[in-house]
Amino acid sequence: RRSTLAVGAVVVVLAVAVPTAVILTGRQGDASESRSGTDPPSASPSSPSFPTPPSSAVGRQRFQELLRASSAVSDEEDLLDQSTPQFAAFTWLAEMDEILPSPIEDYDAATQRYVMALLYFSLGGD
Repeated sequence: RRSTLAVGAVVVVLAVAVPTAVILTGRQGDASESRSGTDPPSASPSSPSFPTPPSSAVGRQRFQELLRASSAVSDEEDLLDQSTPQFAAFTWLAEMDEILPSPIEDYDAATQRYVMALLYFSLGGD
């Protein structure tokens, strides 16, 4: 019974989170399109630069696994754009998250974790 409730809660959260993130991301894109062509987009001060794959084999594996999980939801172009919540969520998972195990064995769980981080950053978290 608890697992059914937990699965149901995750489905409800994702049903709200994904459309919200898509809508908010679309609004951000509209704002960036209205900028003057001479001003480069600025990244938020708290956004780190896109992580490069680490030199260790374990680090490279985690980076690739996270890229695979987040690419299931977001375009790679958005993941590389420092002004997007997709970039912030991916970077946080790659550099700060200590809960997601490495190597990633459950890509559905990794994708859900990315979506939750994406929702957080889409709503202005930093």
